[in-house]
Formats: sequence, structure tokens, C-alpha cells
Amino acid sequence: WCYMHSPRPLSISDILNCMPTDESIAAIYKRLSDYCQIDRSISQWGDAPVWNELHMSTDFPTYWD
Repeated sequence: WCYMHSPRPLSISDILNCMPTDESIAAIYKRLSDYCQIDRSISQWGDAPVWNELHMSTDFPTYWD
């Protein structure tokens, strides 16, 4: 809506020509998925130790970061 009300919007045919297709979007996701296979083998959220759990300056834990 905002784009179509801008001072010089493209025509509908020009918009359709530059929009990505389902195939191009699927190819991008596949390329990124193949590229990120290493990331999946590394521990992510919830698996790594928290700095405060290992280094406490007092006997009372602080859980903010």
C-alpha cells in the first residue's frame, strides 16, 4: 500500500517482472541451507553454558545478562 502511494511507483507489469518467483526463493533457501549445515552441528540455544553459571563473584547467582 505504501509503495503504491509513493511519488513514482513502478507499473504492475514492472513489479511482476522484478518480483522473485517461487523457484528462485526455493533456490535461495536451498543454497543457504546447504551453506549452514555446519551451524546445525554446533550447539545452539540452551545447549551452551552461561558465563554467569561458571563465574560467580558471590554465592548468590545473578541471572540477567
